[in-house]
Amino acid sequence: MYRVKHRRWKIAQFAERWWWKIYISKKDPSQYRQWKQGYWLNVLQKIGYQKDDFYGRIADIGCGPNGIFQLFEKSHQISLIDPLLDAYMLYDTFNKPSKSQLFSMQIEDFGGKIDHEFVFCFNAINHMLDMQKALQKMVKILSKNGTLILSCDVHNWYLLHQIFRFIPGDVLHPHQITKKEMDSLLTHHGLTIKQCRQLNKKPIFSEYVWICTKSEA
Repeated sequence: MYRVKHRRWKIAQFAERWWWKIYISKKDPSQYRQWKQGYWLNVLQKIGYQKDDFYGRIADIGCGPNGIFQLFEKSHQISLIDPLLDAYMLYDTFNKPSKSQLFSMQIEDFGGKIDHEFVFCFNAINHMLDMQKALQKMVKILSKNGTLILSCDVHNWYLLHQIFRFIPGDVLHPHQITKKEMDSLLTHHGLTIKQCRQLNKKPIFSEYVWICTKSEA
């Protein structure tokens, strides 16, 4: 259920690359970076955080060309992990963090043993080939007292959820999931959900953010 066919995932990755290329080409790089930083500060505020609340090493999983890593690019050690990172680095809007390690690969294949105090995964988990394995790797790179902050679009309607699972009406997202399924997936992989907040609601999907820590043994 949480691993899609490789062909479907490759089509989604191709569509993702194409979408970002068209979208970014219409933006002024400096203005867009400034807007995006304001966007991420607003997201943190909605979930009860400020930029200064974060410390130690940070990972941005599925970071895209302008992920939340932008807020910390001069102040933190950052790991960027995204299978399309090589393409995103060519965009004028992309600023390589000065204290960073870049991995153009799937998180499922990541073999690093670095511990991170904070792992971010915004709107990326349902883009991945294998959600189960991806979460396993996120938990693995999370420090003992670390925090995973993950967001995902989930279905508002059961019937549409079932239809979208079998008919690719949402080509960018190979996985279609409900909030209940995501709750279960996170706890199944040894995470304790500290809070879950709705960021926005649209006719078909709602975006939620989960803030999780490793469950105590």
